[in-house]
Amino acid sequence: MSVRRVAAVAATVAGLAAPGAASAGDRPTGYGGWNPFRCTLQQAGFGTAVPDPGADPYCVEFDKRRQNVTQLGIIDFLAKEPARVAAASSRCFYFQRDHWRASVVQDDGRTVLYEWDGSYFIDRATGDGGAYVEGFAVNGRSFPLHAIPGIPREYARYMGQGTGGMRTRNAVPVDPRCVTRARAGGVYAPGGQEGRPARQRDARDGRGAPPAPRSARRAHRVADRP
Repeated sequence: MSVRRVAAVAATVAGLAAPGAASAGDRPTGYGGWNPFRCTLQQAGFGTAVPDPGADPYCVEFDKRRQNVTQLGIIDFLAKEPARVAAASSRCFYFQRDHWRASVVQDDGRTVLYEWDGSYFIDRATGDGGAYVEGFAVNGRSFPLHAIPGIPREYARYMGQGTGGMRTRNAVPVDPRCVTRARAGGVYAPGGQEGRPARQRDARDGRGAPPAPRSARRAHRVADRP
């Protein structure tokens, strides 16, 4: 993969990690990929359908590791992305975890072009948003996210070698309907609004599941240092 293409992929990740431009006085903070909401993480696999499509908070996990060339998996992936984006735009409270991999030949590690795991959330009651990426690699090599051309300095400080995450404040338009919903209670996981919440349910087995990998929690602790 050429340097230009590497930059393009990295810029895409930078966009995922920047839900909106933070307003003056509301600097971004570190974010380690946890789910701030009280919800079941619904499994959509390679598709878009989930058991409870009307849920809000809407929490979903996607597998995007079938972006191959020889079997036209990349076309199938691109065709499904609009439906995934639409689901996020209509919810007051949205959390997504996904797993990305693009390759020339599916399941041939020698042809992998890029890969990463991500977690993102949008809270239209508070105006907060966050994105976290880990394991970002191009052609099998870890890429320094803080070195992405044009990334703002206030974002770069939370980015590292293939891993990074940030949370913006007052960057997402607030919806009065969502404010009312939040005031009614039952939206946030314990500690979810300000810190990493307690163990949460995973739709795959119904048991408590850690909201983010250990590496994510470690990255958050480092990112929050002055």
